Order: sequence, then structure tokens, then C-alpha cells
Amino acid sequence: MEEQRAAIEAQKQQHLTALQELKKESDQEHQRLEQEKAKVEVVRQEMMMAQREMLREKRDYEAAKAKAALEKRGWEDARRSVTAEREQYERDRLKADKERRYWE
Repeated sequence: MEEQRAAIEAQKQQHLTALQELKKESDQEHQRLEQEKAKVEVVRQEMMMAQREMLREKRDYEAAKAKAALEKRGWEDARRSVTAEREQYERDRLKADKERRYWE
């Protein structure tokens, strides 16, 4: 009977030791997973920042493109205006020459 009790106690100790080992392994795995989760979060944050930066650069590019288009249109309008003035001046000069020749 005493031997049986000692055997049960020894088996109980083995089970407790095995449970403690499992708990230790579980805690280590949990810690490893938490570290991995933290690394994934860092990468996710970096990706979000990179995406924001890309959007900012795209917005700046589009704004610069729109500004250049406005400037180009302004220069084209100015060129057309100068050309129209030059053409009007030429027409007025030809008309004045024609009138002067008529009166001469």
C-alpha cells in the first residue's frame, strides 16, 4: 500500500513537472508571438507612412503639373494677345499707308 502511494506520488510529481514544462513552453511561445506581432506592427506602420508619403508626393506632383499648365496657358494667352496686337498694328499701318497714298 505504501509502495502504491509512493508510486502515485511519484507519478503526480512527474505530471506536475510535465505541466510546468508545458506552461514554460507555452509562455515562451506566447512571448515569441508577441514579439512577432510587434515586428509586424512596425512594418505595418512603416508601410502606412510610405503610402502617405507617396500620396503626398503624388498630390505635390499633380499640383505642380496643374500650375505648369496654368502658366503655359497664361504664356499662350499673352503670346496670342501680343500677336493680335501686332496684327492689328499691321492692319492699321497698311490702312494708313493706303489712305496716305490715296491723298498723295
